[in-house]
Amino acid sequence: MDYFLEASVPLLDGVLSRPAQSILIELSFWTIGFLSFATVSSQLFRSLFKNCRFWYIAHKRGGVFALNAQDDLPALAVIGIQHVVGGLLMTMGVLRSDPT
Repeated sequence: MDYFLEASVPLLDGVLSRPAQSILIELSFWTIGFLSFATVSSQLFRSLFKNCRFWYIAHKRGGVFALNAQDDLPALAVIGIQHVVGGLLMTMGVLRSDPT
């Protein structure tokens, strides 16, 4: 990941400073990565949940973010996994005294 510290786009040199370009490139990388993860895993969870008994009952219940719980389940599973992984990475950083 050290690539992002010095990354720049020559086309943007007159518009953004090198540190700003580095942040923009890293932000783009992680955004694309998260959206890819969310899209693929959401479809995976939806196909897994379709085999469960509660799936059709969940359609009749109200959701937190969507109109019904059937649409909420895959989204909340993805967000939950993302938070668990992030928490584990932060814990590992604290235990190793590594701020990055």
